[in-house]
Amino acid sequence: MANICEYTMRIRGKGKDLQKFVAYLSADYSISHDDKKAWCSSEHHIGYRVFDVWGSEELLFIENEQEATIEIYGDCAWSLVTCLMDDEVSGYLKQNRESDPYVWSLKEASANLNLDIEAYSRECGMEFAEHIFYKSGAIIIDECVDYMEVCIEDYETYEDFLNDSELDEEIKKSISKTRFDETRHHGSDYVFICEYDFYHLKWRLDDVRFHS
Repeated sequence: MANICEYTMRIRGKGKDLQKFVAYLSADYSISHDDKKAWCSSEHHIGYRVFDVWGSEELLFIENEQEATIEIYGDCAWSLVTCLMDDEVSGYLKQNRESDPYVWSLKEASANLNLDIEAYSRECGMEFAEHIFYKSGAIIIDECVDYMEVCIEDYETYEDFLNDSELDEEIKKSISKTRFDETRHHGSDYVFICEYDFYHLKWRLDDVRFHS
């Protein structure tokens, strides 16, 4: 059974192309390697083993020619690289392209639909986070870093957290009292820490990239 990789994507483009992207990412498909035949419920499908696609309801309010930005989230197997990119080592696209004329990579979806796509992921089993950004098919960012989980439920107060001698000092510096309190307020027990702190910074980064 594959490890589950959670992702969040922000996509910018025309309404009609955003609709196609979500439809293709959600499409059903099957492949027969024996006779090299494939079936797809849509014109194309994006990647393999994307289990869930949520958050696309706002498409109902976007006109076909309207420029807009949507955010979707869900999960896939192993990693974004494995499921959605042409990875030379372990990618599903490399394994299946010969038998499947319907598949697009994330890069091809960005190029063919003229979309800007920024994706973040985290995989809790192997403890890594990905950050990928395509602009009309051009790769702008392709990063993967280690991260760890900090369970704030272990600490009654922020001061207890700071006084934990077993935690690295850099981790303590990366979590402010505001972030500690907000995480508790929203009912989460965990704070995810990684080198670039993708999830904590992503809103600010997205706002810069998608409005520049």
